[in-house]
Amino acid sequence: MAENDRYSDIADEIDGLRAEVAKLNGHRYIRLHDNLWKLGLFQLFRGLAFGLGSVLGATFLVSVAAYLLAQIDFIPIIGDWAADIAREIDADNAESYGIAEETGEEPASADETDDEAAAEENPSPGGQPAGDDGIDRGDFGITAPDAE
Repeated sequence: MAENDRYSDIADEIDGLRAEVAKLNGHRYIRLHDNLWKLGLFQLFRGLAFGLGSVLGATFLVSVAAYLLAQIDFIPIIGDWAADIAREIDADNAESYGIAEETGEEPASADETDDEAAAEENPSPGGQPAGDDGIDRGDFGITAPDAE
């Protein structure tokens, strides 16, 4: 009799496990992922939503940060410091592009002599003449073959 009780206890436990597995298989998540196509579409839409949310969130945060940084001019110490940095950057850019910085409060500008000198120092790749075959290879950095 003891063996029959033991077998009936095991049978009851197995029946309980079957009921739990059936209950788990009935969940929405499992039903959604029972087919490869459903799973693929679910993951595609999930990825699209994640990407769109990331882009929109980053756009919002960057615009708020830019707005807050634009308000720095009103803070006396940081505003002066930011203006000094902006002047240094303008001066460095003017120097590297061969533009003479004018004196005064206005930003640097180019005059014609500086533009001509800069053009001679850094010629445009498109400024090379066409080869003997009439094809202009200057835009591609290809030189025409030497005539033999």
